[in-house]
Amino acid sequence: MSPMMRHSCLSVKARMPHTKGPTIGRLLDMPHVVLADNLARLMANSLDMKSQRAVAKRADMDQRTVGRILNQEHSPNLEQIAKLAEAFDLMPWQMLVPDLDPKDPPTIQLSRTEAEMYTRLVKTASEFGHFSDR
Repeated sequence: MSPMMRHSCLSVKARMPHTKGPTIGRLLDMPHVVLADNLARLMANSLDMKSQRAVAKRADMDQRTVGRILNQEHSPNLEQIAKLAEAFDLMPWQMLVPDLDPKDPPTIQLSRTEAEMYTRLVKTASEFGHFSDR
């Protein structure tokens, strides 16, 4: 991000009134900042993953990497985001939604046609032993 763009983002954030939920300023945050915030929220809300060590073990990652993500010192790759998401039973995209509520994570509403197609896909894949729906 260019210094000019960073300054613009900070200016927008400074002028935004405090409101509940995502604000324009939050939506302009860099993904690693949103991920760090969401990871901290998830850890605080978890019964068994309150420590970096516990998260690292469940996500099969180095504890130092988890710490650097939390401290916004590291921009994780997609594989790392996927591992963290899986540790908390989430999809990777959910980890990047600003102001994630651990008790009510965002979902995507499927249309009836999409839901039927998904059901058929799961059934077919299950018959071949390649898929199990959690």
